[in-house]
Amino acid sequence: MSTKKNKEEDVGPTLLGVMTSAVLMAVVGVILGFLFLSSFPTKAVASVKDRDALVQERAGLAPLPDRGIYFETPASRTRNWEVQRRALLGGSAQSVEFQFGDLNAWAASMFRPGTPPAGPDQPKVLLLPGTPKFGTDGEGLVYVILPMNATVMGYSKPYTLCATGTFLDGTKEFVVDQVWVNNAVVPPVPGLNDYVVGALMDAFAESEEFKAVAQGWDAVKSVEVTATSLQLNL
Repeated sequence: MSTKKNKEEDVGPTLLGVMTSAVLMAVVGVILGFLFLSSFPTKAVASVKDRDALVQERAGLAPLPDRGIYFETPASRTRNWEVQRRALLGGSAQSVEFQFGDLNAWAASMFRPGTPPAGPDQPKVLLLPGTPKFGTDGEGLVYVILPMNATVMGYSKPYTLCATGTFLDGTKEFVVDQVWVNNAVVPPVPGLNDYVVGALMDAFAESEEFKAVAQGWDAVKSVEVTATSLQLNL
């Protein structure tokens, strides 16, 4: 007596099923890797000299995930930024030059970190940006640094978002090259870096200073990056 095989028994894994499983596993791996690396803080250096000294100090040590470096110029102790700010917002100058230290002094004076809502209105997941900071490697690469505090179910942890980019020649368009959250690089998905930076900077969009800067920025035609400053051509 012959037997017939059940068709369902003959059906094995399909190519589409295998590919889907592989993609899902890869995505999960990327997410887990990102979360792991983002738990390790990075270290700020003020100049190439400081970076080289730190690299020399770490020479021979194991390449652990907490060895990330970014450039952050110390805030100037003067109030030179006020003169440059008036020139930018007044629109009377042909060019305005901001030292990176002056930019950081300006940000520290005018952009205060937000405060989370208290009591029952506090959300379960909250991402609160701090005061933005700036730096450069001295070779045209600009660093935009945004400290932030993430709170999930009452547990808080500080993070540092760092974006690097350049200004296109003869324009004021800033092109984001790479974004990190602590030591984790944001995956190179087209448009994702710009979205992440834009979404976090939107936290300042309602402040009066941000609105004033946005209005002054409309008059800027191009931006040049020097070893220590941003020159805005009006």
